[in-house]
Amino acid sequence: LVEVHEPTDCVHFWMIAGPYPRDETPPVPAYEPAEAPQLAPDGREWRRYQMRIAPVLLDTVYGEDVDRSCAWAINFAHSVTHQTVDVYAGFDDDGEIWINDRQVPLRDDDNPFATWVDTSIGTAELRSGRNKIAVKTCDEDGGWRFYFRLAGNDGKRVPGVDWEYGFEE
Repeated sequence: LVEVHEPTDCVHFWMIAGPYPRDETPPVPAYEPAEAPQLAPDGREWRRYQMRIAPVLLDTVYGEDVDRSCAWAINFAHSVTHQTVDVYAGFDDDGEIWINDRQVPLRDDDNPFATWVDTSIGTAELRSGRNKIAVKTCDEDGGWRFYFRLAGNDGKRVPGVDWEYGFEE
C-alpha cells in the first residue's frame, strides 16, 4: 500500500498573468523588489490566485483549451535575514523559477516514481527584506499546474520567511 497525502509548505497564493503563446512569452516581469506589480508583461492585468491545495491549477484560471501556452506567477517573500534556501518545484509541463531577477538553476530529481511535486530542485539566495519570486510555467497539452516551495537544508519550511500574498499552512 502507498500512503498518499497533500504536500505541505507549498505556496498557494500568487498573482498570475497569461496565457501567452509559448513562443511569444515575455521575459521575467521587471519590478524592483520594493515596487508592487501594476500591469503584467505585455500589458495584461495580474489575476489573484488563491486555492488551499498544493498545486497551482492554471486550468481553473484560463480553462482547459490553452495548450502550448505559458503564464507568469509572482509573489514576494519577506525574509528576516539573508539566507540560502532550497527551491523545490514541479511543472506540468515545464517551467522556470526566478528569484530577484536571477534564474534559479534547477536539476531534475531522478526518482522514477516521482510525481510533479518536488521534481525540479535548486538553490537560491534570499536577501534580507522583500524578494521577488517569479514562476514561468508552460503547458504543452492536457492539464496545467505547478508546485512551488522554499525549504531549509532540513527540507522543511524556511523560518523567518513570510509571503506577501499569503501562505496557507
